[in-house]
Amino acid sequence: MATYNPADLPTELLLKIFEHLEPQDILNVGILCRRLALISTPIYLARKGLPDPETFCRISPSSKGHSDEVTALTLNYSLVSMKQFTCIFTGESESRRLSRISDLTWNIRRVNKLLSRLASIGIVTLAFYPKESHSLRSNYMRDFMPAFFELLNTIFQKSCTSLQVLESHSLRLDEIYRFEFPETNTAAVWQGVRHFFAKYISFKSSEDRFLQGSGWRYRELSTGNPVPLSKPPILLQSRLTHVDLCSNFLLLPPFAPYIFGLLKCSPISSLTLSLLRSTPAVEFRHFIFPRIIDTVPRLEEIKFAHFYRDSLSVVVRNLSAFPRLRRVTFGPRFPHDSTLLPIIWPSRRHLLTHLKSFTGSLDQAVYLFTQPISCPNLKAINITYHLTRSRDPPFHDEPDQKALLTKISSLGNRLSEMNLKPVITMCHLSEGSFSGPPFLEDEFESLKELNGVTRLNIETPWFYHENDILASQISIALSFLRLFPRVKSFSLISHYLPPDPRKAEEHRSAILAAILMEHPGIVSSDIIYNPLKHRHNHWRNALDNLDRTKPSEPCICSDF
Repeated sequence: MATYNPADLPTELLLKIFEHLEPQDILNVGILCRRLALISTPIYLARKGLPDPETFCRISPSSKGHSDEVTALTLNYSLVSMKQFTCIFTGESESRRLSRISDLTWNIRRVNKLLSRLASIGIVTLAFYPKESHSLRSNYMRDFMPAFFELLNTIFQKSCTSLQVLESHSLRLDEIYRFEFPETNTAAVWQGVRHFFAKYISFKSSEDRFLQGSGWRYRELSTGNPVPLSKPPILLQSRLTHVDLCSNFLLLPPFAPYIFGLLKCSPISSLTLSLLRSTPAVEFRHFIFPRIIDTVPRLEEIKFAHFYRDSLSVVVRNLSAFPRLRRVTFGPRFPHDSTLLPIIWPSRRHLLTHLKSFTGSLDQAVYLFTQPISCPNLKAINITYHLTRSRDPPFHDEPDQKALLTKISSLGNRLSEMNLKPVITMCHLSEGSFSGPPFLEDEFESLKELNGVTRLNIETPWFYHENDILASQISIALSFLRLFPRVKSFSLISHYLPPDPRKAEEHRSAILAAILMEHPGIVSSDIIYNPLKHRHNHWRNALDNLDRTKPSEPCICSDF
């Protein structure tokens, strides 16, 4: 009896058969037969929400190790490049005997194998949520870090232009290298001797010289299980222009040589740093930021989120070290209720010739622009603000009207002194739920001078009673517009969308009519519906949340 090869079936018949198979069965066909993989894997990927992986591909490798999207993409030999690739490593292991970090390392190597056969990769996001704490000295982490750097090397060799690395800060960071200042005369003498021999006799390696600077040093702690310094990538010149790092350890020894080596050999124009918990301010001031200044001299945009309050002062004081800087964004400060430190400036004024826009909180805007800086080409100031009516407000900007008036007045006065008239945009971010206007009527008189804002976005909260939504949203909108009478462009984000399209249009028309009746000078206004249970987010308040959702329709603050 003659045998029949399923791969010889007409394509139309194969497609008809695949329509009746489960996704996992379709993938198994591709695994068992390479010829059929050219047909089965694109069908499997489409079933999994990846109809066009060459344009956009977002995956999360499973703990099963083989039967997932990574396998399908690897077998899809028609795929030769990716414009945008996002991979979320959860490290979830179905085996109780297998460490999640070990499973994470296995999946990193699988993804590395996939990307190795591609010709090019454009934008890459790598997110790590291992849900398990490990010491950097552990055997699991000693396997994880080489695999991670091998993956990065592969990405850079594929002409990557934008890289984002996010980690969940769950790794236990024991001290491997201790940052210290030699305080005694004896220590200072010995450090001078070390510098002499390092310079003239060169018995120390370049990695060792990486660990010391003017008045400071990193001392490796003695241990039976040392973690060696990473080595810079072997790249003559990468195409990387955008880097976003949200990590607690990548910029500190032993991993810093690799990261700073990468920045050094790349034409970086945009750098985003989120240093939220474990990076001491003293190391940021003496080690991290000086290295950044040295490695990314052509920086045009910087985004910075910090935990220690004096870290922001270090950035502000050194912004003029980036002569091409155009955009500055500051993330939320932690803890929120801390005050910003004064800066001791030299006598000269710091010139930010090309600075065009700033985004941050009202406190941060006042902090930056009341410094002795000059930014003659400033065009936009974007402010995010939280205001709550609660006996126990969360730790955000203090909801005190007098403080609000003082801060905006200080900002306005400073801009007038510099003879600047930037467009000021404010986005009010809702916290919790409330049914009344954010300000009491008797507070309007004292706040009439808050007229520097010309573009305003308001996120209205969720409401408990559907019947009160329309009246409450109108009240909130009018309350803010009375505070900012010079607003010309206005948008309102509603988390409530009437199920009936006709009622939704009536809801929109009623709000806009009430606004234009009291404020006819508004040129553009819109109501944006975001019915999902997500808060309105910008980079500065979304942090490393990959699932943040923005309205599909543009709002006033879309460019924040």
